[in-house]
Amino acid sequence: KDITVEGLQRIDVSNLPWQDNKFLHPESPGDLLLTYDVEDLEAGGDVNKNAVTVSQAEYTSLRHRLFQAEEAIEKMRETGKIFLQEGAASAASGATFPTVGSLCADKGSPYFESYAHHGIHQEMLQDAPRTEAYRKALEANAETSVKGRVVLDVGCGTAILAMFAARCGASRVIGVDQSDIVFQAMDIVRENELHGTVTLLKGRLEDIDLPVERVDVIVSQWMGYFLLFEGMLDTVLHARDHHLKPGGTLLPSRCDLFLVPLCDKALHQRHIGFWGDVYGFKMSCLKKEVAREAHIMLVGPESVCSVQPALVKSLDLNTCNVADTNFTSDFEFEVAPMADEITAFAGYFDSAFELPVPVVLSTSPQVDPTHWKQTVFLLEQPIAVKPGEKITGKLDCRRDARRQRELLVAITLRDQTYQYCLS
Repeated sequence: KDITVEGLQRIDVSNLPWQDNKFLHPESPGDLLLTYDVEDLEAGGDVNKNAVTVSQAEYTSLRHRLFQAEEAIEKMRETGKIFLQEGAASAASGATFPTVGSLCADKGSPYFESYAHHGIHQEMLQDAPRTEAYRKALEANAETSVKGRVVLDVGCGTAILAMFAARCGASRVIGVDQSDIVFQAMDIVRENELHGTVTLLKGRLEDIDLPVERVDVIVSQWMGYFLLFEGMLDTVLHARDHHLKPGGTLLPSRCDLFLVPLCDKALHQRHIGFWGDVYGFKMSCLKKEVAREAHIMLVGPESVCSVQPALVKSLDLNTCNVADTNFTSDFEFEVAPMADEITAFAGYFDSAFELPVPVVLSTSPQVDPTHWKQTVFLLEQPIAVKPGEKITGKLDCRRDARRQRELLVAITLRDQTYQYCLS
């Protein structure tokens, strides 16, 4: 039947035959076309217009470069801390210099825990040059500098120095140590029947009250690797400023820090060159990691390739202050005969007991070894030199801003700076 306009106008819209919901059901409910979004066929669809397509090789290369950049940034962040502290300038302007005395006095800190074990004290006591230097300084000057005097032993450990002083005739000896080794030291003092002269106190010197107002002598074995590692000098200077009588004696009284170049190709191969061929594999990235660390090791005197060492810091303990532990020093070497390259630098120190009978404790490669050994700064790439050549450079030493017992060292030579961490 033909459909006309008049016929459509007469239709009852309230009773259309297709109003039943059955007409909304698909003939084939599982038809996949029902799940297909036709709009995706339109130009652009839902594609992210900011996306870029690269090959798998390019993607891998970009990921590798990003990883290297992140690694470099982290290294820059760590080594860049060397410039965060300008201690000497701050002290000159009256600013407060951070010291280890400002650190949390938590008795469980790893630093003090390490000194609670007998092993580290055995190592120091068996260090004959170290222990004999203190014994000789006290005994050879007993009449002029110890007898009848009050002595303070800062960081007394097993109380060996306190007992030396007592045996030399000190009227009273006070030993202070934060480490739990002090409890064994108390037993040692009693065992040697010196408890009438020697008094030992547990705690940080900065926090405790001494039984006397002032002492005549301060003795301490405070020196660390590269002289200043561990920052114990802070405590000795606090003792000097708060507890030493005017004109009193400090033992040692002066410390000198030296730097020498090394020509040791076997050492360089063992620590740096090794990573170039590890069972047929290259691990070159680890060379930088090894070279950034300062290494504590014994250096043979034959490895030193300069005619004389360079003095980079001298500390007069009677007058120096904590800010002096941050310093920059120029140095100059004359290359020794037969040397053709510098593979590393080594740092060491001498401690002087400036008494009527003077004594010097040296950690030089040229003398009997001590438990301090030498602090070695390896070069990733050796530097070519000629015998007799004058080598000039600069050494910068800074306390780590976050870990004040650690050191950040930079050595500049031939317009290149090598940065190290002593931790």
